[in-house]
Amino acid sequence: LLWILGGLLSVVGAAIYGEATTAYPFTGGPYVISEKVFGKPAGFTIGMCDWILNTAANAYLAIAAAEYFITLTGLHLSTALLSSLIIFFLSATQWFGMETSSIVQKLLSLLKAFGLLFLVAAFFIHGKVTGSVNTVIPNASHVTLFAAIILSFRAITVAFQGWNAPIYFAEENENPKQSLPRSLIFGVLSLTFIYVLVNAALLYMMPVSAIANSQLAVADGADIVFGSSGKMIVTIISIIIVISCLYAGILYVPRIIFGVSRSGSFFPFAAKINKYNIPGAALIATTFITILFSAT
Repeated sequence: LLWILGGLLSVVGAAIYGEATTAYPFTGGPYVISEKVFGKPAGFTIGMCDWILNTAANAYLAIAAAEYFITLTGLHLSTALLSSLIIFFLSATQWFGMETSSIVQKLLSLLKAFGLLFLVAAFFIHGKVTGSVNTVIPNASHVTLFAAIILSFRAITVAFQGWNAPIYFAEENENPKQSLPRSLIFGVLSLTFIYVLVNAALLYMMPVSAIANSQLAVADGADIVFGSSGKMIVTIISIIIVISCLYAGILYVPRIIFGVSRSGSFFPFAAKINKYNIPGAALIATTFITILFSAT
């Protein structure tokens, strides 16, 4: 139920962003809206905060991908070095234009969806849940239960983050007034559908008490279904998911500083376009800062 609620909340956000972005269809994401509504000082502050926070998030994703890879392969590699190489390689593929980047992102998204749906199918095929399905904390006070719901919902809203990525490309969209609201809402609904399916599959196979006591319920479910291969399968799917999210982040984050710079609020060099018609200088600057974050 909370996952559905999280999806509905994100749909409301998508509708708001869709309406605001079609009114100001320029590259830069929330910065563009903030500058138009609150003026340049507030827009600059929001834009730079957005850029720094998302750059740090990309560095975190690169570190996670590197750690998953090291766990999967058993190789003794430097996490800082490997995460930096991942950032550099993914950024390099985006230098050659949106067409190439779009193909790679679509492929990664398909692999991510396939991996999650593969787990869902495996959990349902394995068999029905055994054991009690009663409330895990039947004697909990209303305050404790309310706190648990709030903390769970907070984690769920974090899982939905990234649904607003299309607004960063508003100017590069041929028909933003039609396609942007549609892509935002469809993306959120698709994500909600997959999240609900994963939870339904877990509840179908495992007792609620087992899920509640698990640190990584999906990994434990995979161990039940695939045995000793469960950890490896979940790790591979996790790498795909993290790389897909990271690639999307590297794709849209440079457009924040590009938008800020083009309006005259930041260094002019970051507003330069390369010969493949992408914000090349902003991509280089963002890649450098992301690698700096991941390496330190």
